[in-house]
Amino acid sequence: MPNFYWRARWWSVRAFTLIELLVVIAIIAVLIGLLLPAVQKVREASYRMKCSNNLKQFGIAMHSYNDVQGAFPPGGKFGIGSKDDGNWGNSKGTWLVFILPYMEQGNIYNHLQKLSDPKFDSTGDLVKQGILPFNLPYGRCPSDDYNPGRDAFVNYMVNIGPVCSNDNQCKLFEPFDRYCQPSHSYKGQPPLGDWGYDSRPYSDRTDNCFNTRCLPGMFGRMNAGPASRISLKDVPDGTTNTILLGETLPNQNGWMIHQGTIAEGGWAFWDSVPLLITTTPINYYSGDLTYPCTGNAKAAAHDAYNENISMGAKSKHAGGANFCFVDGSVHFISQTIDPRTYALLGCRRDGMVASDY
Repeated sequence: MPNFYWRARWWSVRAFTLIELLVVIAIIAVLIGLLLPAVQKVREASYRMKCSNNLKQFGIAMHSYNDVQGAFPPGGKFGIGSKDDGNWGNSKGTWLVFILPYMEQGNIYNHLQKLSDPKFDSTGDLVKQGILPFNLPYGRCPSDDYNPGRDAFVNYMVNIGPVCSNDNQCKLFEPFDRYCQPSHSYKGQPPLGDWGYDSRPYSDRTDNCFNTRCLPGMFGRMNAGPASRISLKDVPDGTTNTILLGETLPNQNGWMIHQGTIAEGGWAFWDSVPLLITTTPINYYSGDLTYPCTGNAKAAAHDAYNENISMGAKSKHAGGANFCFVDGSVHFISQTIDPRTYALLGCRRDGMVASDY
């Protein structure tokens, strides 16, 4: 019988050389470098979708308010709300305050006191109670990384149309004023032609207005009186052709991040300027903080306190911003849109049809 012998076989093990290790690390780094932009694109796509959904929720709340109240909420209200009674410090709230009951936040709204008393600061009282400011549901775009979770800030504004601010501290530089009155000569520039919304005097079409006759958009800065409330019947251009809400970046709007505004409750304070004008190009930069505006026109060109640029639509989304139209639909509008088309989309009564754009 043959004899069998077991012999262990030793495998030779050769370690990685330093060069091989560096090659493997380089390959992994290249793969991560290729994968990361794709991951970032997917993340931004989800952020943009979430932002779009936020606008959709605001649109639904606006229509719920309109169904119950017979008109859309005011852009802001102070004092008695139907005229300038001098009680500017007695805030009754912004449009965001008035739609709280329609966003399942009625418990906050129900704490508001003396809304009919022009000499009582209703939202300021909520600050004293410790109720304001608070994080507003759907209030922040996830793409905006400026102070995420900070109670006082929101990323959305209601459309007041192709107007220019009448309360602007940066008078030396108003680059887009000509769009407020396009059929007239502005500072030596030739007329742009009749766009259909500027039949009234320039001084009669600003954000400081208490009557629908001088409100080309869907809201006014202080349109709380019955003569200035806008409903669906006041949109002759059609709900699919008129912007209701749009995006903004708080850190490029001086009054949104002003300490005085934050102390007054942030987005709830009637003069916190969550208002959109469509005379300023989308994503025009206004992040330079100088208060008050300097006497330097070049500096004022991008100053966050220059309302005629800071109240324009802005976002962190590449190439444009999200908007909710009056019909409730949400669309992404490119920042390269023709200025005339964009201005007309902000106007509810220019009398033109889509083919005219």
